[in-house]
Amino acid sequence: MQRRTFVFGAGGMAGLSLAAPTLALETARHGLTLALAEQRADVAVDEWQAIVTEYGYTYQTTAPAELLDLLIVDVLGIQYAIDHQEQSNASENNVRELRRAGALLAALMAMTVANLGQMRHAERWWRSARSIAQQSGDIETVTWVRGREAVRAIYEQRPLGLILRLITEAESHAHNAPARALPELISGKAQALALAGRADDATAALQQLADIYAALPSDATADRDTIFAWADDRVRFTESFVYSQLGQVEQAAVAQAQALAAYPASYRRGPAQIELQRALCLVQSNDITSGIRHAQNVMVGFVTR
Repeated sequence: MQRRTFVFGAGGMAGLSLAAPTLALETARHGLTLALAEQRADVAVDEWQAIVTEYGYTYQTTAPAELLDLLIVDVLGIQYAIDHQEQSNASENNVRELRRAGALLAALMAMTVANLGQMRHAERWWRSARSIAQQSGDIETVTWVRGREAVRAIYEQRPLGLILRLITEAESHAHNAPARALPELISGKAQALALAGRADDATAALQQLADIYAALPSDATADRDTIFAWADDRVRFTESFVYSQLGQVEQAAVAQAQALAAYPASYRRGPAQIELQRALCLVQSNDITSGIRHAQNVMVGFVTR
């Protein structure tokens, strides 16, 4: 079952490969990739956990094309590892942990191919991530994957009705989930409700997010450099998005200043998004020309840095 799930995602990966300059070169590269992946079949479960943890950091700072090459090897590798564990009658706990790691790798692949503009392939990887997370039986992973997909669906420009349905489905799977698994989901909920113009519901979701954040252990909030933690800059980003969309520019300005002050120096995407939200606030304040100019400057600066 795991093999079929991953191969479905790998179909998207194969589609990306068609853009390579020569088929022969790509064939050779994939042969090497498969050889490396097969070697990972015997990697210990705790090492796979460490690999996923490391990706939480490298995702933030590595160019998508470079990250894709790394992920391809490990996504195929964990497929081999799962098959190897199942065929050798390994403990169910080991298989569950590998599935958990596989689900997170599939989610990282979904985000990475989306960052490369391959939205259809991203949707397929998200389906794989959801399925593998469900098979792991780990409620924290199930909730994180579904919540992260809801957030990303907003920026991948999927239909708003679909995003709201994803959130409803995610909430139905999140019963008894630990607090550390919930911020992604509730952040996505607040942002989607703001896009839908449901101001009261969006504001209520922001309060829910604040309550969850206050209850998180320090190890879930202290590290700003990994995608798997929830530091305060992510709370402020969500507030900025919601208030900007709702036209509450004073509250948005406070959240934007707090987010920018909190971002790691190496992180570019978040600050650029905050500046685009500032541009939206200018438009919301009827300073349309300045808003457009600010957005243009942000995009030019992001591309040329």
